[in-house]
Amino acid sequence: MPTYERAQTVFGFSTWQTFGALVSAAKLLSLSGAEIENAMGLAGAQAPVPNVRKFIDGNRASSWIKNAYGIAGRIGVLSAQLAADGYVGNRNIFDGPSGFWIMSGSDQFRRELAVNGLGYIWKITDVNFKAYACCYWLQTMLDAAESLRGVLEVAAVKSIEIHAFREISVRFGGALPNSIFEAQFHAPYLAALQLLDRSPAQGLREEDLFDPKVIALAQKVTLLHDPEMDCAFRHCDLYPVRIVARDKVGSFKAFVERPRAAEKSSEVEDLVRRKFLSILSVKLGKQATIDAWNMIYAIENHSVNDLMKILGRESTEIC
Repeated sequence: MPTYERAQTVFGFSTWQTFGALVSAAKLLSLSGAEIENAMGLAGAQAPVPNVRKFIDGNRASSWIKNAYGIAGRIGVLSAQLAADGYVGNRNIFDGPSGFWIMSGSDQFRRELAVNGLGYIWKITDVNFKAYACCYWLQTMLDAAESLRGVLEVAAVKSIEIHAFREISVRFGGALPNSIFEAQFHAPYLAALQLLDRSPAQGLREEDLFDPKVIALAQKVTLLHDPEMDCAFRHCDLYPVRIVARDKVGSFKAFVERPRAAEKSSEVEDLVRRKFLSILSVKLGKQATIDAWNMIYAIENHSVNDLMKILGRESTEIC
């Protein structure tokens, strides 16, 4: 990761994701150590640039591509294939003051962390799911809004303050969104949806963008920077948010710093299952979607080919 100062000018993730795809492809192709090193160099020469700081220009998403994970994955696979065909890349791509870390925008690199736990710590077990169809950094805000929904008289709301780390206050406000894509990164709009029982957990809808009730409530939301929350965001993988809402009765507060969907629990497992079934059943039909879920849930006991047959199946079943 770059220092905080560098991250304000250059930031992004897809540039590094290239190498994860490369390693997966290299293992499937049974590349030798030397070939993998060549593939690393080839991938470094083709990786997408980090562009998050230009993705949100001011307070509005200015591009429909943020981290370019798709092309990052494609480049990783291509680099492994090129190495398998004998192409040579820079085998010292990560080393020295001109290593890939400086090329990708970081001003610091801790070599020991790159190999910490190699072979016995599997980061995929730390993967989290989103409860809501929006930016992950806004998940805690929506959890906090949900906790207020039952006690706050939404129709009589006078003001809503969202106190958060700097990124939220600076980059997730501005003019109300004009598209579903922009809506994913607009904190006041998303908070209004949650409080009006139109939760982004059910997806985002075009008709809500210009609904007078949503617009009126979103315009009562103010984003405020709380410097005390910055450290938890930068160093502890937390996303602290405090909401202070006022209606005709009084004021109500809610504080959340870790998305509820990040917890490992049966409640979250059920949340993920319901989200999976609701999204895929429209395309696959109810039974095929259930079959896909059961197979993915115990993927180590099934063939990927069998799964792909299910996912590629067209169904006329009425859900």
